[in-house]
Amino acid sequence: SAMRVGWASIRIIMDEELPEAERQFIIDEVLAETGVLAVQRFRSWRSGQRRVVKLDVAFAGQPSLHDINDNCRAIVARLAAVERELDVSITPVAQSQPSSELPLQD
Repeated sequence: SAMRVGWASIRIIMDEELPEAERQFIIDEVLAETGVLAVQRFRSWRSGQRRVVKLDVAFAGQPSLHDINDNCRAIVARLAAVERELDVSITPVAQSQPSSELPLQD
């Protein structure tokens, strides 16, 4: 119908949050990476064909900057292997103790 075509056209040009199942899958993949303690903040959206994820990640212990960089690269590679056309931005955050708040969304 014309409404369906119109709605599909509007969705292409407007940003929208990724579906809950997709968001949870991404969070689970991040948490499965060695050294990740928690995802403290998670934001996601689709803009046309582009999907974007921004997340704050706490790592276990007191890793060096080198280790944090390696862990962030491993997370991006893990997601790229299963999620095509996904832009990922990770902000490492300090974590003094485990957090049960997964995920906090804005």
